[in-house]
Amino acid sequence: MNKQKIIDIFLILVIGILSSIFLSTPPDDDAFITFRYAQNILNGNGFVYNIGERVLGTTTPLFTILLSITGLSGFEIPDLSIALCSIFLVLSGIILYFLTSNDSNRLIGLASGLFILLNPWILQSFGNEMILHVFLHLGIIQFFLNKKFSLAWFFAALAVLNRGDGVIICGILFIFSIIKSKKIPWKGLTVLTLTLTPWILFSIIYFGSPLPSTLEAKIAQGNSGLFADFITYLKNYITIPQQNYPILYVFYFFSIIGLIALVKSHSGWKMLFIWTFSYITGYKLLGVSFALRYFIPLTAAIFIFAAKGIDYVSTFIAIRIQKFINNKFEITKIVHLSIFILILLFSELYVTYNTNKKQDFSSRGKIYTSVGTWLKENTEKESKIGLIEIGFIGYHSERYVIDFCGLVTPSIIQNVKAKDFSYGFFVEKPDYFVYNPEFDCWFKDILKTEWFINSYEVIASICDESFRWSPIYVYEKKENPRFDLVKMVDITQYKTDGICGRIHSKKTIGQSFISNEDNLCSIQILMATYKKTIHCNLEFFLFEQKENWKLIREEIFKKYAIEDNIWLSLPFQVVNKSKGVKYCFILRAPELPEDQAFTIWLTSDDNIYKNGSIYLNGKEENGDLCFRTFYQIANKN
Repeated sequence: MNKQKIIDIFLILVIGILSSIFLSTPPDDDAFITFRYAQNILNGNGFVYNIGERVLGTTTPLFTILLSITGLSGFEIPDLSIALCSIFLVLSGIILYFLTSNDSNRLIGLASGLFILLNPWILQSFGNEMILHVFLHLGIIQFFLNKKFSLAWFFAALAVLNRGDGVIICGILFIFSIIKSKKIPWKGLTVLTLTLTPWILFSIIYFGSPLPSTLEAKIAQGNSGLFADFITYLKNYITIPQQNYPILYVFYFFSIIGLIALVKSHSGWKMLFIWTFSYITGYKLLGVSFALRYFIPLTAAIFIFAAKGIDYVSTFIAIRIQKFINNKFEITKIVHLSIFILILLFSELYVTYNTNKKQDFSSRGKIYTSVGTWLKENTEKESKIGLIEIGFIGYHSERYVIDFCGLVTPSIIQNVKAKDFSYGFFVEKPDYFVYNPEFDCWFKDILKTEWFINSYEVIASICDESFRWSPIYVYEKKENPRFDLVKMVDITQYKTDGICGRIHSKKTIGQSFISNEDNLCSIQILMATYKKTIHCNLEFFLFEQKENWKLIREEIFKKYAIEDNIWLSLPFQVVNKSKGVKYCFILRAPELPEDQAFTIWLTSDDNIYKNGSIYLNGKEENGDLCFRTFYQIANKN
């Protein structure tokens, strides 16, 4: 290695350390779920989140184990996570430097390394496993190009242990190994198998499956419609910064040029291109709810493409003006340096954007930490806490946690899919409920129900002016809570692609369906009010189909407050023998003027729910409303 490369690597090392210290955001809420697993391992409680409950609620066994091992040093787990991320970030920059540079052209390698170190998305992922994931994937490509195939397969196995989506790079490595050697890579597969087998056997024996419960929970969240899907979020995180920094279009231009150039290059870069496409496709097909960290590995690919694009454009310019300046090498260096300075300007803009995000991360972490500390100091050690976003609060409270999103509470995952958060109260009966007004649209209706009012009361409010949704409220279960009857979700049609038109005094709207359970007791429909709150009287009719439609229930709801994008609850007297029976409900607002009309979300696809259809003004139409039905059972717990 020559002197200049040593200087370049030293520069990457210094900038990597500085960006880790001054530009990275604090660990996010999800990272603290992994921290709690690592802390429990360190404390001798086992690989668990809630002590005594063997649920794999973290997606990153490898990073969890690394944290628990380094925790033997005596340092706090969150601090160790930042240190590990700093190390893997610097190593990623160095690997990328060697991947993209050569003896005659080191500037592109240096630019690539610095792109990683100043990448705002990566700097927002400190504390979780994604920077390690980037390092492992870059290491696979580096080892493959240098024909160190056993090490490439070992890193591929580590990628699988770090995150399940590592199987994507394993499949690509398998294909490229066959193409390169014209035979099945048995030695590499042996390395992969020997590395993965201990964890697979352990997880089957310990958890019952090597697949994390979070996978099922994330799919349920994605299906609920409450969370943006992968493609939508991906588009937002690429385009939103451009609203303030339009110059980034130039950066994306280089990425596209580099992508085209890399496809025509050697097999290592083709591997990166195919992995990028496969990664996006895989997450789209899974249908999981999106988290920012899922995007992190893609940023490494994007920045490599940009570096190659700069190289391609500068070389193209140098060749075209060669007839004016005889020294091709010098002009290439000048062009490289000019574009390199431009990219550093881009990075500075990103740093500004990242600083704003850092403030958002800090305010959330600060108030959640305060809530967790309050719970630790003011509740019994055996208390059960129910909440959304369990990371900070679960880690600092050291209490049993009921996760209403299902990440560490598998018993309520299917009800997450149905957007029914009340089920967690009925089944798990938390001693305390932490209410963040940010999730008001999920819990507003629950807080107004008679059973909740009779079962819980506010005992504390934790404030922080820097947090947008402050204060956060802590509810405590009353001495004689009312959990005697449980309302369960039966049918859920949550897909939407339009609305049913304006509903007022001259129009009625309804939906037919077949009940799957006895004791039908309530129906909910997802309303749209054109961003208004509408107060009106509602009339509800439930018909049963035998030979003809027969009216069996009729309810009048006076001065009902209808809000935009909120479920409208329509309870009625229990219908005992409802299983397998076809029903149709009709809703009308007899006194509502046209200028105050509301509407209801629907899907026009008849294949989504096949056992019913919309009724508009008594006439059957194609499609289905966005609706849910509920049935009642006695709570034996």
